[in-house]
Amino acid sequence: MERDFEELVKTYGKTIYRCAWSYCRSNADAEDITQQVFLYYLQKKPVFHDEQHERAWFLRVTMNLSKNHLNSWWNRHTEGFAEEKPDENSGDRGKRASVGNASPNPGHKDLNRSSGTGSPEEVAEGMELWELVCKLPENYRNVIFLYYMEGYSVKEISRILGQKGATVRTWMARARHMLKKMLEE
Repeated sequence: MERDFEELVKTYGKTIYRCAWSYCRSNADAEDITQQVFLYYLQKKPVFHDEQHERAWFLRVTMNLSKNHLNSWWNRHTEGFAEEKPDENSGDRGKRASVGNASPNPGHKDLNRSSGTGSPEEVAEGMELWELVCKLPENYRNVIFLYYMEGYSVKEISRILGQKGATVRTWMARARHMLKKMLEE
């Protein structure tokens, strides 16, 4: 299943950027990781069985490159500027608003409520919820991101993360519990 490179960038660019940003919380680093993912794709030229396999591959590579970045000597021994939010002026890549109004999975409550089409209160509430999700431990943040933002099922998430379905459900329940406690504070 070979697709045009530009089509792949349009299809997965925003998702890869959001996933990378959720790890490093820096617009510049997320953009670098996004470029690295596509360069890796061009170098390896993987063969995909279907679109789900392709999407899972891009997310897995993004997560791995993001972790590598966070563990790099440079990242551990330098101090960046103040914490950034996804860039609202850098085109579609940095805007959480560009994700769209609807959840990718109709049965899921959309965490990305900062679509710009709701009331200012709804947008602020969505931003606050996103910031709380970013405070979760990595495993919990990943399952919440994949389930609510990307619309994957528990079975698909377990395959992407290489964990059992029960583990993914446990992490999701713990993440929801932690988010509920944070919202109550």
